[in-house]
Amino acid sequence: AGIEDFGIVMAEAQACGTPVIAFAVGGAAEIVRAEPSPQPTGVLFAEQSAEALLDAVRRFELDPGRFAPSSCRENALRFDRARFRRRFE
Repeated sequence: AGIEDFGIVMAEAQACGTPVIAFAVGGAAEIVRAEPSPQPTGVLFAEQSAEALLDAVRRFELDPGRFAPSSCRENALRFDRARFRRRFE
């Protein structure tokens, strides 16, 4: 399977206040603020396997309230169009 380097879906989900569970490769490692971040926006898992994904879901379910929608939205703002444009000009 191909890996989306940036991960626009993750940024869009966070822009809606939704935390993300993602494979920690490519852009996911930059887009998702995982623990031990004081304001995590999701859970990352290092191995691409069903067991690792299940473990990530379990870690998420331990305390889903720690992923504040406002933190997710704030994090997504790092990837808005205006900021991208300024970076590449």
